[in-house]
Amino acid sequence: MCNSRKSLSKVGYRLIVGVLLAVSGVILLMSLPARADPYDADIYAVKYLCGIMKEKQEEQRPVTLGNYATNINIFNPLEDGVYFKWKVVLVFPEHRVTKYEEGKIEPNQAIDISCKDIRRRLDEVNYGQAEFVKGFVVLEFPEYYPLEVCAVYTASPSFDEGVTSIDVETVYPIYWQ
Repeated sequence: MCNSRKSLSKVGYRLIVGVLLAVSGVILLMSLPARADPYDADIYAVKYLCGIMKEKQEEQRPVTLGNYATNINIFNPLEDGVYFKWKVVLVFPEHRVTKYEEGKIEPNQAIDISCKDIRRRLDEVNYGQAEFVKGFVVLEFPEYYPLEVCAVYTASPSFDEGVTSIDVETVYPIYWQ
């Protein structure tokens, strides 16, 4: 009889110690500061096509012949201004990346990034004067904002003709999870 009491108290003791250790571990984990997410910003990657694609060999031509333009529109519906930074990633005719440039969208206002703005930024990497360029405009906002980001793509068979194709695309932030 004495042995069963002894073994019961050992089991009870182990159970109590186990529960205390588990509770202590949970309390310790809860008291640690939250790990900062390396992608704590909203990042939008917006495709752009700018310029005239002229005759070239088929394998070198990334799009069909024609005149292409992109306008990126960003609307801030908030009562506060929103700071952001943006860069241009060139994919064609070469691979280049500009440095980030900072900007601000005033409350209840919108901005437009056009091919003219993209080419101005591409001057930094000596590709602003290329006849045709394509790639991505990367927009980075330091935290979540309910912004409306859309890209307007237009195309025509030549520079002299009017727009024959238009497409408006809503752009969503990239989520890294």
